Amino acid sequence: LRTPENIKLVQTTSYPAEETISIRVDASNAQPWTMRLRIPGWLEQPVQITINDSAAGVTAAPGSFAVLRRRWKGGDVVQLRLPQRFRGDAIDDQHPNVAAVMRGPVMLVAVNPPEGLEKKTLSIDEGFKAVAPRSGTWVRNEDGQQLVFLPFHQVQNERYTTYFNRG
Repeated sequence: LRTPENIKLVQTTSYPAEETISIRVDASNAQPWTMRLRIPGWLEQPVQITINDSAAGVTAAPGSFAVLRRRWKGGDVVQLRLPQRFRGDAIDDQHPNVAAVMRGPVMLVAVNPPEGLEKKTLSIDEGFKAVAPRSGTWVRNEDGQQLVFLPFHQVQNERYTTYFNRG
């Protein structure tokens, strides 16, 4: 295929804090070409892809690419929704029940945790409530205490716990 000329893609997103990525095509004239969207390997639910608010009719397995071949014109909008669930990723094969809290591609840590939290068993994939979704701040109650979770990359000078015994 010939490389498209005069094509500009404009991405709008708050990913990974939010699940949706929007890509607008800016083009001076309509032309056929293929857009490939990477589908992350951590995805546990089907990706949702629309073109101009209609289902794209493509499927793609986690760890592959969704292939969108069509005649693209200026103003076309692709929306990619990557559902993010909470899950525990084991620290290693020898310790499958010691896990980090993950939401989509982001590792969350408990900031300023109570003493001994890392020794308690936690049900990692449930009980989280969004406090500030765009910043990735989440809370959950554990034994009558409110735990605050932040994306690891946002931790500054706080004390934090990364790994938990999963229940």
